[in-house]
Amino acid sequence: MPADDLPPSRIWQAAVPELGTLDDADDLAERLLLHLHYAINWDKSWVANHRATYWTDILPSRVLRAAYQSNTLDDWWSAAAHELEADPPRNQERRIELALLLRQPSLQVITAFHDRLHALLLRVQIIAEAVSEQRKNAAMRSAE
Repeated sequence: MPADDLPPSRIWQAAVPELGTLDDADDLAERLLLHLHYAINWDKSWVANHRATYWTDILPSRVLRAAYQSNTLDDWWSAAAHELEADPPRNQERRIELALLLRQPSLQVITAFHDRLHALLLRVQIIAEAVSEQRKNAAMRSAE
């Protein structure tokens, strides 16, 4: 599938091909975590003042709390997004993908959040850092 045809979370994951793919539930959990990370408004949210502990405390604690309070992915997203003051997805592609991801079976994904959250967040952090680096490089190339 050409990169233009990939949904946003697949493009983000493709930034680090050496990570490989996960099983269905863990992959879905990772993709939802990527959407959550990219939904945080780093200019207005209280989270911006806690960057030093974002990956080690803020994000894991809020995601886990939402997972323990939720029976569905819709509930999980609503709780986690509220806790982190995440904005709705910025563009239609992201909105559509997120809506589709939230329609997937919930139990195994919520279990992944309970049991493997720190491993999933490690991967999400690696991906987010790679995407950030790609964006910086693209901005520098376009400025030349």
